[in-house]
Amino acid sequence: MSCDVCDYDAMLSIPNLPGLGAFQELTNPKYKVSEFVQQLYSIGIMLLGEYSFVQVKFGELIFDGYADALLSAAHSELVKDIALTFGVSYFNESTFIPIPVPDMKRLAFFYQYNNTNDEEYWIDTGKNDVNNLGKVLSWGNLTLLPESWYSTIQSRMINGSDSGTFQHPDMKESDRLQIFMSFLCRSLYMDFSHKVDIDGIPTFEFQSPSSVFDTTLEENVGMQYENFERINYVPNWPKCPPRNTTADCYNFTIDCRISDNFCHTCCNGSYVNGTYLIPPGLFPVKCYPGHVKQPPFVVFISAPHYAYSPKELVDTVIGLSPKLPEHIPFKYNHEPVCFISDEIHTLMKYFFRLLEW
Repeated sequence: MSCDVCDYDAMLSIPNLPGLGAFQELTNPKYKVSEFVQQLYSIGIMLLGEYSFVQVKFGELIFDGYADALLSAAHSELVKDIALTFGVSYFNESTFIPIPVPDMKRLAFFYQYNNTNDEEYWIDTGKNDVNNLGKVLSWGNLTLLPESWYSTIQSRMINGSDSGTFQHPDMKESDRLQIFMSFLCRSLYMDFSHKVDIDGIPTFEFQSPSSVFDTTLEENVGMQYENFERINYVPNWPKCPPRNTTADCYNFTIDCRISDNFCHTCCNGSYVNGTYLIPPGLFPVKCYPGHVKQPPFVVFISAPHYAYSPKELVDTVIGLSPKLPEHIPFKYNHEPVCFISDEIHTLMKYFFRLLEW
């Protein structure tokens, strides 16, 4: 465990993730579920014993998994038999459930991930070019992440090595380390910070910059949360002067999704394409960690205490106190000549949207 007072069997009260996930999918316009049907399924979910919060053990929540009535019912033979009887199918499956059902029967953030339960990797051996040692060539038979996850090629790219395990020899301070992290469902990079000795071994410390957590940058715009619920989660962000409503923007092309353009006279702050963007410093997880599968819940990842986010977001939660560099999410110490990872520090915050259902 990560601390002296942590207990693997400690009981936690958490939001009901499958219930929240099901509610979000039922209300997602792309599945075209009527309000009447939404109400029917909401009642059915409650009859199954699903409530807004549940109690589970820490170890079950993180690695071991816990049984959930909603997931169990969705995978039951009864659901399949009823669908076959009435000839109902969705997503090429015999089911009367009008939203995708996650391919899992137990729920955990990193279910069996501690036992290297991941997709298959093909990596470069470095035989032809030692600088490519450990580079991921494909993951889960994919050379690009699914288009349903991210909307741009740059966001879908599988870059670098698996979780930074391998890096090229003779590292330089000017290097930018490319890393693919399957439990984050994305690639990211790290930049050199400083030199540090680890048990007498000189190392280079590389850290994840704030830019890799910023979906308002052009490089990450493909990872923006779709926010089909159209909720302005941080109403006082960004701070822009009054708009010039008389400006002629019909013959003007500008990408209002990018933070540099938020306050442009032809943009409207965080309101873009009929919905609201979320601030920098967090991004949605688009897969079940380590797998090419849809997660049964909606979850976001950020630096601890929203350390990479604007003050307007930090102030929405009482008690947060972001501190840098203490709250930098990823710190890797590499021995520069032999490229070995001597020490790794990882800090992340997982959080969820809570909606009335």
